Amino acid sequence: MKQLLVELVASDTSRHTLTIKEIDAQKLPPKPKFFAARETIEGIDTDGNGVRDEVEHGLYELYGENHQLFRASYWTAYQYQSLLISADEKDLIKQGQNDREFMILTSCFTLYSGAGIYETGDYSSEIKALVVNTPERKTALGRANVWLGKQRRRAVMASKEECEQYDF
Repeated sequence: MKQLLVELVASDTSRHTLTIKEIDAQKLPPKPKFFAARETIEGIDTDGNGVRDEVEHGLYELYGENHQLFRASYWTAYQYQSLLISADEKDLIKQGQNDREFMILTSCFTLYSGAGIYETGDYSSEIKALVVNTPERKTALGRANVWLGKQRRRAVMASKEECEQYDF
């Protein structure tokens, strides 16, 4: 993100400073139209990175000034989007792989976001609100959570290399 400082001079006696944030258009996909982005659970993901386009823009608006947190927020958004898409997965092996990936991405956010342990839940809630933003998506997350709730899960300590394989 580039920041430009512009000094506005209205007269000889008043000066105002205006900060303009310039979004690096190379990194963000085009912003989709509101209703088009909400038509399906999968939504619109023009760059194919697993995070819907409108979510990428929302993450930038929330965390764009903190690169470390912004990058880590992609892991959480990807994790929620994967849960939505795989909510009706019948293949138990695939569900197990999704669960393991979920735990790795949770660890990645915790370790590399720079957020404190108590802040992590707040950030996760904000990101979930961006991703799970329609009744159909809420229903899909509910189905995924029912399956996840029946599993024995162990905390995973992800390595830097594991986290960086999800480089958005």
